[in-house]
Amino acid sequence: MGLLLAGCQRKPEFVFVPARDYQLSIVIQVPSKGKADQWIALQAHRRSGPWKQIRYKDLVEGVSWFETPPPSEEPEVADNLRWIIEPSKDVRFNLPTELPNKNHERFVMFRNPGIYRLLARTAYPTRGESKMTQIRIEQKSVRH
Repeated sequence: MGLLLAGCQRKPEFVFVPARDYQLSIVIQVPSKGKADQWIALQAHRRSGPWKQIRYKDLVEGVSWFETPPPSEEPEVADNLRWIIEPSKDVRFNLPTELPNKNHERFVMFRNPGIYRLLARTAYPTRGESKMTQIRIEQKSVRH
């Protein structure tokens, strides 16, 4: 029954699609150094646009569209991205229940010292990825 109703939903008269000069950028901020077994904050900023309004009937198949234009600037979206870390062995991300996340940060913990490369990918409002950056993880201090 739900599938039948979904196909009968009213289509909007107008939608927003990426304009000819559309660009998407994701800028990630990661500390240059960190310690093993400690939470490290990942931050990201996303910009997209411009958007143009067209008639729904003129929509080209496969083009991302929205009834209202997505925000042109989102100051913190780290918790809304897919993070790629190499090497990925012994890397742990926070879950919303582990640490408060009111600032939309994402936290990562590296179990081993080394140099790790990071980038972030998004599918909203269109597909894109950040530039690669790196972090040096040092052995955590041992107290006697």
